[in-house]
Amino acid sequence: MMKRRKVFISLGFCLIMIISVSMPCLAANFNDEMTQTADFYAKNSKVLESWNENLVLAASGKIDGVTPIAVVSDDTAAGYAKVILNSFALKIDEDARKAAVDALVALQADDGSFGDIYSSIYPIIALKSAKADFKADDAVKWVLTKQFADGGFSWDGATEGDLDTTAMVLNCLSAFTDKPSVKDSIAKAKDFIKSQLQENGGFVVWGMDNSNTLAVVITALIDIGENVNSDEWNKMGESLLRFKNGDASYRLAPDFEEVNDSYSTMSALGALYSLKNNASLYKQLMTNQSLGGGFVLDSTVLLIGIAAVILIAIVVFVFVVLRKKD
Repeated sequence: MMKRRKVFISLGFCLIMIISVSMPCLAANFNDEMTQTADFYAKNSKVLESWNENLVLAASGKIDGVTPIAVVSDDTAAGYAKVILNSFALKIDEDARKAAVDALVALQADDGSFGDIYSSIYPIIALKSAKADFKADDAVKWVLTKQFADGGFSWDGATEGDLDTTAMVLNCLSAFTDKPSVKDSIAKAKDFIKSQLQENGGFVVWGMDNSNTLAVVITALIDIGENVNSDEWNKMGESLLRFKNGDASYRLAPDFEEVNDSYSTMSALGALYSLKNNASLYKQLMTNQSLGGGFVLDSTVLLIGIAAVILIAIVVFVFVVLRKKD
């Protein structure tokens, strides 16, 4: 009788352990979420409309199911950057990438910039990804001079930062954290973002709780090592799913009609990719020159594996204890 009681107690303990360990796994499965939204393109958006879509679909492994848009430079820094970044999404002539790199390097100004803040962020990301020989230190130093006292950055040179631009700058700076000045800048930018975080894990920009800003902030925080699905960040990853439509596309605001907003869907897919791989596609390109992450366990498989390990451990423990008692 005593043996049976001990077995039941041990199995009860096992059940409690399985439930407690499994709870995090029952949260949003971002691997599945990314796959669903990527599949939306193959089913509904056969022809892509922007180079960003080319890149995020290629990163998600779904580019073969759609027709990518042709990307041609307009002879600006941003234009050449798009060609370079797009070259990582599609199979293009290496000479074409080299030509774009050479043209972009030639446009870097003496102060390190490539124009305004937006015209400099993507060129830095593109050239870093292509392992190009350019004045990277000067470019980064120039970007840092554009940070405002509140810790944010702005696209229009205003007197205070905005979330979207600040997030994009963080994507760029995340590959240069070996520099103390960059670390200090990132810390200030992080505080700026946190000061505007809402209780629901979202952000109010343009007078609305919108998915575009939330998505780009998610990618940025992940790139600087933050756990966006923690209580500290009000579970931002799960908050993004509030904008998901029934067909796995995304809308701009949670109270909008469930209609695909192409930019919101693209941005959300980029965020889901970051949540799955623990790095944005930009960070991966700048550090690895490749897209895609390692093997990611499905939450159900992970749950079963954890349960099996715990159960085996408990059974062995019970067997040893009962055997000693005998």
